[in-house]
Amino acid sequence: MLVIRNEQIRAIENELRFDLAVGHARKFFPDQCEELGEAALEHVISRAMVRARSYGLTSARDLLQFLSLVLLLGEHFDQLPWAQEILNDRFGDQGALRSTRLHNLALRYLNQIS
Repeated sequence: MLVIRNEQIRAIENELRFDLAVGHARKFFPDQCEELGEAALEHVISRAMVRARSYGLTSARDLLQFLSLVLLLGEHFDQLPWAQEILNDRFGDQGALRSTRLHNLALRYLNQIS
């Protein structure tokens, strides 16, 4: 009988999410991906996923939204005051709501700076 440990399941899930993130980045941010190159892109995605999880953003949707903002605003966008306020607001700890708020404020921010 084959036994799959929880750690193995989590590793598979992480790999699937990583592959999903790479595909997402290539589809929606081809210029940034080309500019970064394969190795740097994978590094940026790995770091973005770790940072998103540190803020309690764990669903595939939340991770992809966070990655999108990294690719649009830079790897350290989460240090901007408006982003910090949302990401550190753990009231009720609803990652999806914080992710949506973050995305909406990022769009406003992009409109202001463009």
